[in-house]
Amino acid sequence: MNINITEKYSCFLTSLKTEFPHVRIELSKNVWWKKCLDEWFLKKSDGTFTTTLFNTIAVPNDFHYWTESTKYEVLMHEREHLRQYKRYSLGTKNIIFGAIIMGILYLFCLPTIFTMRSHFEKQAYEMSARAMIECECGDRKNWFVNWMAKTFCGWEYVWMCPFKHHIEKWAAKVWDRNYKKWHKEEGVNHGE
Repeated sequence: MNINITEKYSCFLTSLKTEFPHVRIELSKNVWWKKCLDEWFLKKSDGTFTTTLFNTIAVPNDFHYWTESTKYEVLMHEREHLRQYKRYSLGTKNIIFGAIIMGILYLFCLPTIFTMRSHFEKQAYEMSARAMIECECGDRKNWFVNWMAKTFCGWEYVWMCPFKHHIEKWAAKVWDRNYKKWHKEEGVNHGE
C-alpha cells in the first residue's frame, strides 16, 4: 500500500485545527513556559522534547526539519493530550480548565505504574503507535516496545514506572491491537 504522507499530514493538521480551533504549534524557543521547563527543570532534555500546555503544542526548535511522518506521530500523541484536557474539564469542555485539573493529577501523583500520569501517557503513546503503523514505518514493533520501556522507566518521565516488563508487555499489546485494527480498516491483508 502506498501512503501519501504529505496528504495524510495535511489532512491531520486540518482536522486538528477543526477539533481545536485555538491550538498553536510553536517552536520551544518561542514559548516562555517551555523555555522555563528546559532551563530550570529539564537540563538533560536540551529542548528536544514536545509537550502541550493549554492550547499550545511546544515542539523542538528543529521541528521544521522533521519528516512529515515524524511530525504526524508526535502531533497525534499531543492531540490525545488535548482530548484529555477536554475529558478532564469536569464537563465544561474548557481546555484551560481541563489542563489545570489534568496537570494536578499528572504532577502531584507519585511516579509509579498506577498513577494518572502513567495512564495519560499510555493513552497518548497509543496514538503514537497508531501513527507509526499508519505511515507504514516498517516493522517497528520491537523498536516501539524498547522505546516505551526506556521512556516510562527512565529519566524522561522521572521513572514513572519501575516495572520494565509490565511496560514491554503493554507496548506489545498496544502495537498488535493497533496494527490489526488499522489493517482491518484499510482492508490490508498480510496473511494474518
